[in-house]
Amino acid sequence: AMPSVVLLVLAGLYNTWAHIPSLSAFWMTPYGKTLSLKLAFVGVMLLLGGINNFHFGKRAARLLKAQKDRGGAERAKLERGFRRSVALEAGLGVVVLLVTAVLVFLTPARNHPAMSSNDTQSTVISDRR
Repeated sequence: AMPSVVLLVLAGLYNTWAHIPSLSAFWMTPYGKTLSLKLAFVGVMLLLGGINNFHFGKRAARLLKAQKDRGGAERAKLERGFRRSVALEAGLGVVVLLVTAVLVFLTPARNHPAMSSNDTQSTVISDRR
């Protein structure tokens, strides 16, 4: 899973560089604001993934070694916590996909009129006859 996460992060960094010309575009354009929201959700997902891997994984390995014949209460507590964490991570994954779907329909910050240096460029061209 880790190589996949690294590749996704690298692809995301490249796309951010391709679509966001400056840091101010994160706050000045709808695309940047939406991307910032997506990055926040992805960050929380990565944090939960780390918790699942390092916290629950190590505790589960210790339980397997130590509990061949005793203590189902600690195992049940571990399973509940892991189940909750995975459900939250999966829910955040759905939110990230929905935010990504919104990004598809937004004008990238690089092409957004607010980022244009030419003030004579019109943002809306109407053809009323």
